[in-house]
Amino acid sequence: MAYEADFELAIKIIKEYIEEREEVLLLEEPQPDGSFLPKVNIFIAELGESGVLIRADFWTQNFADSLKVSRDLNKYVLLSFKENPIEIPYPHRTVVQKGA
Repeated sequence: MAYEADFELAIKIIKEYIEEREEVLLLEEPQPDGSFLPKVNIFIAELGESGVLIRADFWTQNFADSLKVSRDLNKYVLLSFKENPIEIPYPHRTVVQKGA
């Protein structure tokens, strides 16, 4: 997403969609140190050259459900970001022609 976009809104859109899916496990996972790891974790993963990368980690009962939710999520994000409007940037290049 673009650096100027509302990243909190973007995360909210993604989180609400994932949590609505019946395939996604919403329980918390206990860790060896006694803490709990949330089954749905959405965060800024990278500050890239062209934009901000948001990552969504979630658990399902099986791998096939995980793939389906991921595919559906991509479509939902594309449509929702257009409605809200949250820009999904693409790389811009400047070409310099020497001797022209």
